[in-house]
Amino acid sequence: TVEEIEGALGRDFYPSLCEERVRWEKELAGLREENESLTAMLCSKEEDLNRTKATMSAIREERDRLRRR
Repeated sequence: TVEEIEGALGRDFYPSLCEERVRWEKELAGLREENESLTAMLCSKEEDLNRTKATMSAIREERDRLRRR
């Protein structure tokens, strides 16, 4: 692992390895945040879709009821 390499060789021996790791960790954190945001947005859109489906169903039922008169 990176930790083992850093421990065996010392952090100062491979500063670029440490910098690269920090960069990847920042990118990972950003991607996790983006994923969380997109998941929340998707849930919201699914709720909107379900409400719209329920409304459409009610409208169709009313239409069918009125046609039977």
